[in-house]
Amino acid sequence: LPSGIYVSRVADNSDAQVKGLVAGDIITAIAGEAVGQDLPEGWFHDLQTGDTVTLTVYRSGPPMETSLAWAEAQ
Repeated sequence: LPSGIYVSRVADNSDAQVKGLVAGDIITAIAGEAVGQDLPEGWFHDLQTGDTVTLTVYRSGPPMETSLAWAEAQ
């Protein structure tokens, strides 16, 4: 498996759920920057609710990209 952030759950009615992310996906890059097992410290400090961020996600097969709207944690 590739290095990245393991998605353990996806919040109901979230943009992530709408865009098709599921538990078990692995986020391998955020805004084109490769990530390891943890989020880069402070990467989200400049994001405002409604901003979009592009994720590269591995499920099985070739990586896919999706853009998600940033939202407050529920």
